[in-house]
Amino acid sequence: MPQLEFDWEPLPTKRLELLTAEEIFDQADQSLLEALSEDRRIERKPPTFSGEPLGEYLSMWANTAPDGD
Repeated sequence: MPQLEFDWEPLPTKRLELLTAEEIFDQADQSLLEALSEDRRIERKPPTFSGEPLGEYLSMWANTAPDGD
């Protein structure tokens, strides 16, 4: 079975600060993601991040009135 190949486009000519979240998603490759810092579009998590506390928090709100039980 051949390896998957991705047709990545080169880094955009637009300034990184002006890229929208959609443009980042569409053009994402390793060099673009390394060039971007954390801001309102990107939130980096440490490799040891566990989503369990977030799941508990969201579940709490899902089970409250008026839409929850």
